[in-house]
Amino acid sequence: MDYEPELGIVIGRGGSDLTPEEAISRIFGFTILNDFSARDIQMREMPGKLGPFKGKHFACGGGPVIATPDELDWHGGLRMQARVNGETLCDTSSAEAIWSVEELVAWAS
Repeated sequence: MDYEPELGIVIGRGGSDLTPEEAISRIFGFTILNDFSARDIQMREMPGKLGPFKGKHFACGGGPVIATPDELDWHGGLRMQARVNGETLCDTSSAEAIWSVEELVAWAS
């Protein structure tokens, strides 16, 4: 098992075909997620050139807190850490993402 810290974007209101500017008003809050991955299965599948299907996206842990946008300076990026028994294994920020939060919500809509 491996971990992948992810930023969870909690949607509060629906909408479709949103622009990034419209998407901001749909965000209820943010949480941290852990996208669990079975790397042994993933590595067995990769030589087939079809991508890692069975080794990914089978489990996800989230929370335990949702922070609302007014509580955070989220435009500057949100820090995420993965720690096991006090040892930091990953320390990253959503500022490193290719797409902005509002672009991701708009695309998903």
